[in-house]
Amino acid sequence: MSRPQATLVMVPVVRRRRTSLRVAKLVRALTALFLFSLVLDGPLRFLFAAKGLMPLIYVPKILLLLAIPCLIVARWRISRGFVTGVAIVALSLIWGAVNLASPNQALFGLWVLVPLLYGLLVTRYMLDESEAYRRLFWMLFVIAVTGVLLNPFFNYPWVGASLEIGGTNIEISRQWGTAGFDRYAGFSRASFGVASQLLLLATWLVATGRNRWNNLAVWLVAGVGIVMTTSKGPVAAWVALTLFFLSGALLHYRKSWRRTWAAALFLVLAVVVALPLSTLFIVYHTRIDSLSDALLLASFGERLSWMWPDSMALLHDIPEWLIGRGLGGIGAAQFYFDPQHSLSADNIFVYLAVEIGPLMAGTMLFMLTRKISATFITDRKALLAFALLFALVTYGLVTNIIEDSLLSLLLGVVIAASSRSARANG
Repeated sequence: MSRPQATLVMVPVVRRRRTSLRVAKLVRALTALFLFSLVLDGPLRFLFAAKGLMPLIYVPKILLLLAIPCLIVARWRISRGFVTGVAIVALSLIWGAVNLASPNQALFGLWVLVPLLYGLLVTRYMLDESEAYRRLFWMLFVIAVTGVLLNPFFNYPWVGASLEIGGTNIEISRQWGTAGFDRYAGFSRASFGVASQLLLLATWLVATGRNRWNNLAVWLVAGVGIVMTTSKGPVAAWVALTLFFLSGALLHYRKSWRRTWAAALFLVLAVVVALPLSTLFIVYHTRIDSLSDALLLASFGERLSWMWPDSMALLHDIPEWLIGRGLGGIGAAQFYFDPQHSLSADNIFVYLAVEIGPLMAGTMLFMLTRKISATFITDRKALLAFALLFALVTYGLVTNIIEDSLLSLLLGVVIAASSRSARANG
């Protein structure tokens, strides 16, 4: 009588495994389609605009949106962290719809969060199948870096082109420079976009790579490409991570080394939070006296002198200082629905502070850093999650992270990885 019972028990287990394999393949296909659309955003927009098929550019992101409820149903266990995150997003959406000029502004804020929400749900597939995603990231990295390296020799037709959607002029790929230097965007929409792609793709490849010479080649080539974009935030993050990976290789990733870099991450996070907050009490004036000042300090000075204080000034009263303006309260949603007050935040803490309140924003960033750092100290296998978070927090000093789709997706992966680590350690 025991054998039929064993068979009955095994049937749902086998079905569950088969379902999990199908979901994993679907996730890999959707993720690949979405990431290829990001890396080739410039030429794809140019092609679709020329053919009158511009709505097709949004299909990969729409598929991610449609996949989110399916992935929630496919999960066998829903963590408390995920439920808490969904509750915060839902409440922020409702508050934004009530508090902002238009409910559509809050809905657009939700649209912006699609890659992050998707990243929260696909972490286990991406981390458990790291080799399959490593091959994908290799292809994406080669495409991205090729576009930048060839850019000085070819005038890409999509650079500087634009189109009009719903009465709003949209750039296909930005053509601009700094201090007389061209900012190369390659196949992306903007130089800072491809810079973030090179930074995060190279971080993933090096953190999961086993051959030191391959890792060195990838990292150096990525550095050249990032420098060619003249995007200072990614350059700074690349330099910091160069020290991270180099010192780790030299010291064999020993525990004392991991403790040191965990402390360094907390220090970087403190700067990310404290500098914007300091603008509430200090009026910064920037002075550009030389070419080196223009290259290194101009945009950072603008953040100190007006971007960060003006962004924080969007919080008008005590309720907004406590719970933020709501989803869509700053950034791209403002650009479309409240253009006269449009600001990009240019800092991950400022962006979150305006949307969900400074206290909640600071707490979330601190808890995420604490969980990932604690796991990294005790388990070297957490190198990838820690390296990604270090890149995101360092670059997050000068960009909001959330509105860059690749950064947002990987932030979601890191957040979910911290919850997995907490459950494993618990």
